[in-house]
Amino acid sequence: MLSNVYSTYELTEPYHYDAYNFDYLFEIDSAGKKITADARYVSYRNYSDALMTADHYGAAGESLFTNVIRTHQPGSIKIKSVQADAELPFDEINLKTGFKFAEVCNDNNFHSEKLDQDQYIEIEDMTDHFQYSEKIIAGYISGSKSIAKISFDLGFRIEHTISEIDLANAMVNRSNNYTSFFPNFSASHQFQDDSRINIAVSKRINRPAYSGLNPVRWYNDEYFYFYGNPDLVPETARLFTTSYVLSNKYIFNMEYSKSSNYISRRLSYDPNGVTIRSQSANFRNYDRFDFNTVTPLKISDSWGLQVLTGVNYIFYPISEADYQSNLQQWAWNLSLQQQVKFLEHYSADISIKYTSSELYGVYVTGDVFFIDFGVKRTLIKGLDAVIAVNDVFNSYREIGYSNSRLTNYYYNEKPDSRRVSLTLRYNFGGELVNSGKKKTEEQQRL
Repeated sequence: MLSNVYSTYELTEPYHYDAYNFDYLFEIDSAGKKITADARYVSYRNYSDALMTADHYGAAGESLFTNVIRTHQPGSIKIKSVQADAELPFDEINLKTGFKFAEVCNDNNFHSEKLDQDQYIEIEDMTDHFQYSEKIIAGYISGSKSIAKISFDLGFRIEHTISEIDLANAMVNRSNNYTSFFPNFSASHQFQDDSRINIAVSKRINRPAYSGLNPVRWYNDEYFYFYGNPDLVPETARLFTTSYVLSNKYIFNMEYSKSSNYISRRLSYDPNGVTIRSQSANFRNYDRFDFNTVTPLKISDSWGLQVLTGVNYIFYPISEADYQSNLQQWAWNLSLQQQVKFLEHYSADISIKYTSSELYGVYVTGDVFFIDFGVKRTLIKGLDAVIAVNDVFNSYREIGYSNSRLTNYYYNEKPDSRRVSLTLRYNFGGELVNSGKKKTEEQQRL
């Protein structure tokens, strides 16, 4: 029987984010030896409530029935971390060493109900208490040395991770206790014409986002939802990089990365055999090749231009129910960044960016094109006024369609991209210092 379903999903997510930092610097001597220490505490609380309403209509447009599901998902994540680093330059070698300890607690007591005859009834398989704890102890040491015009860097990092996942109703309790090693090596050679070449080999880790571990459901509509996977393990990657700088101006960079336990989306059927679910999962491998260039051009004394180009190739497997396949695609991007000075006290920044269609998990994205524009006016010495417009022509769209045999799914979203801002900046003296602290790995996983 032909029918139509119209779904609305109302999501309210008030959240609180508090972060406290303590930094310490001790300069050992005037030769550059120093010790730095950093302690952080982050508290993130998200009080998420959602209501999904699905109205079913027959082929003739007659109303058949309505399904209503509401969820309450209050969650909190607390992060504690301490880190200390030492830089010890000597005549023959420059040493760096340090350690880090981080502890994370993730607690989400989620509850879901379905409307049945004017009463909300609990949905047992969508109600549970998710708790995740993680402790990471890490230490590293690296050394750099120059011989003639060749510089060498060799480093080694070791991490020990203890994690535990607990789902009360599902009676799941899983612990992980493992040690990982991450070596890195690079060498660079300086030529006489201000050109240089660099090669580097390293191993890195990408841990899943905290939301990716939590089996809470996020509905797109009644027949498609996303949910986390408590079985996820970290993704590791080996990176091989070669870069060449010509005349200290033109940059050419090639990078190849090969990942194990690659994290992406897996599509499957819900136990009801009708609804499709999208879940984060580990895959055996992920291969990516990138070639990027940076070309600065001087059009005139008042007009400078930087041309950034990139080409990449991606290959990885996907999984849908019992079907396995491999995805691969070439993509490219172009960015033009212009700086123009005009009149006496004005300057303009114009950024034009284009990215071709590329693979993103189980999706193929559409082309992306947008222009940003800004004008700066120096009012008096030390005081600047800047007016900027992001996405001037309101052309930025997030479009994609799935490589799925299970469903013909696509999205066409218009994010909040077109904004106008006015900034007044005054420098009281001395050089401007960027006081913004870089987020730790744990904060980036929120």
